Amino acid sequence: DNVKPEANSLPEYDEVFNTIESYQGMTIQYLSYSKIGKVMKKISQLDDSHIPESDGQFKFRERAGKLVTQWHAILSASGKGADGGDGAATNGTGNAEDASPEAGAAPAEPEAGEGEGDVVMATDA
Repeated sequence: DNVKPEANSLPEYDEVFNTIESYQGMTIQYLSYSKIGKVMKKISQLDDSHIPESDGQFKFRERAGKLVTQWHAILSASGKGADGGDGAATNGTGNAEDASPEAGAAPAEPEAGEGEGDVVMATDA
């Protein structure tokens, strides 16, 4: 719970952050389904007592804060506030094909990845 991650785990976390930071298809549905925005916000607000000293190399809190800001812009552009308001468009054009699900409807679950419980973000191929 209130345990610092071990320094030898940080390169693995860096890989996860790199994957998330390079993903270009983020939508409101993905943010809502995965709750990754809440996770990143929590990381960005962690107290120094929860951060390994070697984080200066990886800057996880700073990177998490940048992702939260970037995703907040997606929510704002769509008219859906950070509090989960009722905006209809994703980070696309606002056309019907880009619209979010009807109010109260859960977004479709992405297909499972290799490991059970993995959340895979589908692309618009």
